[in-house]
Amino acid sequence: MKRAIRVLTVILVALEAVLPCGKWGLQLIGYTLEPFSYVGYAWLLAVISAVVLFLRLFKKDESDGVLCVFLMPLSLLDALAYTSFFRTSSLHPQKSAWTAIALLICVLCSASITVVYGKPKIGRILVEIISVLLVLLIGLVGFVSLFSARTVEQSVSSPEGTRRAEIINVDQGALGGATLVEVYENRGLNLLLFTVVPESKRVYEGGWADTFDMQLTWKDEEYLVITKRFDYVSGEEFTDIEINLNTVE
Repeated sequence: MKRAIRVLTVILVALEAVLPCGKWGLQLIGYTLEPFSYVGYAWLLAVISAVVLFLRLFKKDESDGVLCVFLMPLSLLDALAYTSFFRTSSLHPQKSAWTAIALLICVLCSASITVVYGKPKIGRILVEIISVLLVLLIGLVGFVSLFSARTVEQSVSSPEGTRRAEIINVDQGALGGATLVEVYENRGLNLLLFTVVPESKRVYEGGWADTFDMQLTWKDEEYLVITKRFDYVSGEEFTDIEINLNTVE
């Protein structure tokens, strides 16, 4: 049983580390890491962390304290990585709520394992301080997210299906908002639980009202045309913006 607990602890540490480290690390070279399902991955972490905590309590296993000390900050980094998912996803509110519950279970179980079994003591204290800072950061990001909602108004695939362009309406309530056009690559490297995909390219950013009279069309795989039927600020009508995606970083 102790061997099983050790294996599950190693798996939990690895799974909690992969998403934040892979996601933010790959962004340095223009890629990002996406789990097979954000909802499913959150529940996978929740279940494994709960099982590890239960087995350690049941068997009174205090081994692998060095591994245990990393679980709390790693689970909080996962929660922080998920904040971008909640901001940009169009999930049904019920699914978003279940995802948040899964993350909460994971954080609580991981924190309990760290506090009870984490070693050495000085390492545990440092990790607890870092974790408090991460909680404050997550709270700040979550608070800001309450005032911003993103809605995909239009999604158009390129002629050969290698790319797709989306008009995104960002509603910030009384603060205003914005209209974004982002282009995504329909390709990636499948790694079973994760997919490595190129980061999206933002090719247009305008006022919140732009989204109501905007149309996307593809000339070919490399050129996207944004047609603004009416600009509420300047009063101009039927403005075409042609974008060469090879020149956009």
